[in-house]
Amino acid sequence: MTGAHEASSKDKKVKKKVFLGEEDVLSLALSVGQTQEDSAQQKKEKNSKPKELAKGKASGSRKHSERKDKLAETKTLLASKRAKAKKEKAKQRKESQKGSAVSQSTRVSAATTTKPTRKSVSFA
Repeated sequence: MTGAHEASSKDKKVKKKVFLGEEDVLSLALSVGQTQEDSAQQKKEKNSKPKELAKGKASGSRKHSERKDKLAETKTLLASKRAKAKKEKAKQRKESQKGSAVSQSTRVSAATTTKPTRKSVSFA
């Protein structure tokens, strides 16, 4: 099989390389350069359009940042209110414990004054 393959390749005519003339090379270079410039110009136009829209959106982004600032401020305010409420609860708890402690101590002192006598204990 390899022999048949070699025979068919010898039958083909060998094409010689054809070089372009100087004018053809210059025209080809100009054509390529023009195509690249056109594509660069199109990209530039595409990119410039969103920038114009972005100018209009700049005020929108400021509004967005203002909203974020307001939200953060509100969250901070709510957190401070919660902290104050928590402190108030703690104060009330302490005051109620102090009040109950005072009343317990008066109860204990009253109980000790009513029982001056001791009971006798016998061991068996």
